Amino acid sequence: MAILIKIPGDLTENRKVLDEIKEISKTDNVSLMYGFGTKLSNECYRRNIGFYYAGGIRVFINENKKYGLELALKISKDVKDSLIRELGDKIELISPMNSAHGEITDKNADEILMNEGHKYNKIILYTLKGRDKEMFSEKFRDKIEVRYI
Repeated sequence: MAILIKIPGDLTENRKVLDEIKEISKTDNVSLMYGFGTKLSNECYRRNIGFYYAGGIRVFINENKKYGLELALKISKDVKDSLIRELGDKIELISPMNSAHGEITDKNADEILMNEGHKYNKIILYTLKGRDKEMFSEKFRDKIEVRYI
């Protein structure tokens, strides 16, 4: 079965989540979409790279876009490398920073999920308690499972 698992950056180092993903990947074809938003925001604040949120999407302010996207690409790669060390290379890793053709994008993982979720038999969303995931529940109600950590 083709399963898409989405985890926010806040859970990319969570032992319970990583162990569950390893178990699922033993029997199913898993694609893992990972985030890194909190790490990116913290680093942008530290480096004084301006951005704001519009509809839940991070938007870099004018000249900051180039630096923000470069920083996001570096953080994405660091998270990906860490996940490969933890999970192995059997799982397909999907970053919202890279298009299917390897180009840098400024897409949000939630945007990609809304557009690509139909390709999977099942979608598992890991999230932190208190974060709302109703927009996904409506569109993919027949195949979505939300796991709160």
